[in-house]
Amino acid sequence: MQYYWHDLRREPEIYSTRQSGGGSVMVWAAFCASDGNQNSERYIYTISEYLLPFIDCVYGRECVFQQDNASIHTSGATKEFLKEEKVDVMDWPITPH
Repeated sequence: MQYYWHDLRREPEIYSTRQSGGGSVMVWAAFCASDGNQNSERYIYTISEYLLPFIDCVYGRECVFQQDNASIHTSGATKEFLKEEKVDVMDWPITPH
């Protein structure tokens, strides 16, 4: 099985998976609000409209979501949304001040 990604600014790349199992893939993403500060509502919108469809397409939700303890990540609204969507979120340690 192969996955294809093409950034129009670069040469095409093809990624292969192992047929016998094993291995893993880490996807890193960052995003920001284009017209001001990011808040929980915008964060949830971005996740629901862009990140989760990508995850569903590529991994079928068989993944662990990792985020730091930024307030938009730990808000009640965000936690409830991720719980409703059955997103497995990795615990992130609290940084002592």
